[in-house]
Amino acid sequence: MSHLQDFESTQTTLVLFGLSEKVLNVFQVLGLDELLTIVVSEQEAKMQVNDSLL
Repeated sequence: MSHLQDFESTQTTLVLFGLSEKVLNVFQVLGLDELLTIVVSEQEAKMQVNDSLL
């Protein structure tokens, strides 16, 4: 989490996918789902990355 600002400054896209329900729930409880891009599938993750390159 300490690297999120580094990702922004270097325009690096981080997308998480395929999280188990328990892990996703932990991210939601901690509010990390508001800071990170989380999608269900690898295909969705690739689309997010491609969109960020445009």
